[in-house]
Amino acid sequence: MPQKVMKERLPTFVMTLRIIVAALVQGVLVFLAVAVYLRVTAVAVGFTTSLGPLSLAAVVASMAALFVQPFLARWIVTTSRQKIAEGTWNPPGGQSPADSYIDTGDTGRLLSVYSMKTIVSCAILEGAAFFATTAVLMEGTLICLGIALALAISIASRFPFQKQVATWIEQQLRFIDDERGFSR
Repeated sequence: MPQKVMKERLPTFVMTLRIIVAALVQGVLVFLAVAVYLRVTAVAVGFTTSLGPLSLAAVVASMAALFVQPFLARWIVTTSRQKIAEGTWNPPGGQSPADSYIDTGDTGRLLSVYSMKTIVSCAILEGAAFFATTAVLMEGTLICLGIALALAISIASRFPFQKQVATWIEQQLRFIDDERGFSR
């Protein structure tokens, strides 16, 4: 692994991704706090353990998000890694090379992939958490309150650490080398 790239860019990269993940968690928790507050004070009807139609849909959507998220993250990594090995990878979302890390070779490309997989994974879970929180607000379902909190914890578990990202990059670089070796 190019140590210069990791030493120069990894701390800034990880800090930026930490801010994004923390903001996603914070958004869920603030909306949940507002929903609970409104449910308890403004609506003054409290909570229930029965599932209404919105709560049932939120439970199903949350289970689907928890099921789909790891497969989608794995797919993003696998297809991106294959494209990097083939030399056909492009920055996500039409970024220009100056806006991404691709000027640093495969390591920089993998930093972009790590960012993409983390943000997409968190966004899927965040959407389900917002849905569950809406069910808490509208129907006062305690089960959805627990689901929203569990999803917020799941998002927070994706909080990146430098050593974790560096290890992931090294592993993916080995996979890329293997894939390039097989294509010769």
